[in-house]
Amino acid sequence: MRQVLDYLIANRSDFDREYERVARQATEREKYWRDREQRRRKRLKVTRRNFTPEQAAAWARLSALKQQGKAT
Repeated sequence: MRQVLDYLIANRSDFDREYERVARQATEREKYWRDREQRRRKRLKVTRRNFTPEQAAAWARLSALKQQGKAT
């Protein structure tokens, strides 16, 4: 363990640079996936407006089951 700490101390600037790169990359990926999910939900809402009555009823039942699952 001491060797690891010595390495990190000796290469602190490289470590910090790499950490910043990884943190920035993680932030960018999270933003991408959040935006993608938001677009998906928006498309789903538009699609739901075009449901047949049977499809709308099925979605309503599914939503009710999901709510029951969250309550327990």
